[in-house]
Amino acid sequence: MGRLSRAPTPPRILHLESLTPHLLNSNQAPTEVEARSIRQAIAQAESQLSECDSEGQDTPSPGLTSQRAAYLEFIEAHKRILSPYRRLPPELLREIFHFLLPQDPQTILPTQYWTATSQVCKQWREVALTIPELW
Repeated sequence: MGRLSRAPTPPRILHLESLTPHLLNSNQAPTEVEARSIRQAIAQAESQLSECDSEGQDTPSPGLTSQRAAYLEFIEAHKRILSPYRRLPPELLREIFHFLLPQDPQTILPTQYWTATSQVCKQWREVALTIPELW
């Protein structure tokens, strides 16, 4: 008698949706509540990625490969939101911006050299505007 072979089950698709889409394309720092939910979302995605890797250990299907890529992209994008550079205090930014100023007051630098600091994000612009020497 023949054996019944188990048909391959399609990969389980988990809908990956950011709880903080407004932070994905900005340099704004997350609040503590947002940071907590981002960490939880990353942990869930990593768990799903681990399951995905174990399911496709023998021969990964194209569905698993694309799902794996989606998990990796989600995880990396959300880890960037938690990056410490988003939480630099204004005092530290002021010190950094002062290093952009030429040592010799007679030196004239191209405008783009120091105005770029005010174009990174809203917080950096606010700090840059408090330094009259830049302007």
